[in-house]
Amino acid sequence: MKKKSFIFLIILLTSFTAYAENIPPELVTAFMTGDATKLAVYFNKSIELTLFDKEEVYSKTQAEMIMRNFFTQHPPNQFKILHQGGKETHTA
Repeated sequence: MKKKSFIFLIILLTSFTAYAENIPPELVTAFMTGDATKLAVYFNKSIELTLFDKEEVYSKTQAEMIMRNFFTQHPPNQFKILHQGGKETHTA
């Protein structure tokens, strides 16, 4: 189970940088329910996706299909946000 959480954390941190400060509740719900379609709404045109030991860059459509297959084979039973942060601001 920790491996699944780690995989989702990698996806969350690398793919949703535009939402670094506030993670939308719909995104959390998409992970909790295993809804690849709702999850893909937050993907860019291409996404770096790491599942287990395989890391590749996929199109939004490919990544959605991969996540749909992943959720089918590994339905989520829990999702936690372990860390939520934003960009550091520097003042001169």
